[in-house]
Amino acid sequence: MTEIHCTNHVDRKDRPAEIRAFVRDNPAASNCEIGRRFGVSEAAVRKHRKRAGNPEHQRLFAIPQPQTSASRELSVASILPEEEVVTGDRQVDAMLWLGKVCKSATDTATLDKAVQAAKKIKTAPETLRNRYSKWLLEQGQGAFQVAFAAMGLGDIDAKAEAARERIATNAEGIAVFGSYEAAMQPTEAEAMILETAGPMPPGYGYEWPPEAFAPIFARSVNPWTLSDVLAERAYFDWLYRVRKAMFATANPDGFMGDDDEPIEARRYWMQQLLTEIEPVDDAERAMVAQVVVTPGFSDFEKDTIAVLAHLCGAKVREGSSDFD
Repeated sequence: MTEIHCTNHVDRKDRPAEIRAFVRDNPAASNCEIGRRFGVSEAAVRKHRKRAGNPEHQRLFAIPQPQTSASRELSVASILPEEEVVTGDRQVDAMLWLGKVCKSATDTATLDKAVQAAKKIKTAPETLRNRYSKWLLEQGQGAFQVAFAAMGLGDIDAKAEAARERIATNAEGIAVFGSYEAAMQPTEAEAMILETAGPMPPGYGYEWPPEAFAPIFARSVNPWTLSDVLAERAYFDWLYRVRKAMFATANPDGFMGDDDEPIEARRYWMQQLLTEIEPVDDAERAMVAQVVVTPGFSDFEKDTIAVLAHLCGAKVREGSSDFD
């Protein structure tokens, strides 16, 4: 068998995207092998490995695919809440009960029945809300509590649609994790963060600069590229969406609570890294720009502005939306 000896090559204009794609698809390939294949030096290969992203990070933060063998809990008949007299107004009480049905339903057939039952109540929803609000005020409720409690009363179509989305997302979670209990346990990525994160300083928060978060996660598996950062954000967004739906299905009147501090800090850090890590090429620059202008990317306009400014090589003046 002929041995291949590594030699130093003079760098020439290479094909960056092609090399990075090969590195991603062949993580076990040696730097020497890749260098000979593309006619570049080992130093250039190391650079391309870095710019291809962190393969271990990509493995940990890949959104898992559903396992069809875990579908045993996907179809569960709904247990209807007990009908009860709340206000004494039969129509208002019926709407309140149908709202509870939508909130606790675990199958879409029950939702279809709730929608049909709501259509039999001919009184306008606004009239029902006014009657319910009047009753709440008579019970001594404050104006804010009354407005919040009466909001959406009678809009069973919207409640049913939200419930359908919850049921579908719950089914997705069951297909991935196998059970509600398993979904609530730390994932491999979360366990990595919890086990490697350093002490959490008091007063950490969303406004901290990246260099304040970096020491906390110095021993963690961290992103190398903007694409890695977006992948981690997408992973945690997916995980929160699925867990929220599963929790709401198992505990219709419960409150899920917040993430552990290191997980929350990690999410803050990912947002900050989007303004620190340089894009590997124009394709990644364009991709990140497209993501950050998507509705729902951030609750704060300044986050989007800061990332776009970074991609353009500009800086945002403190306390302003203008670029330097």
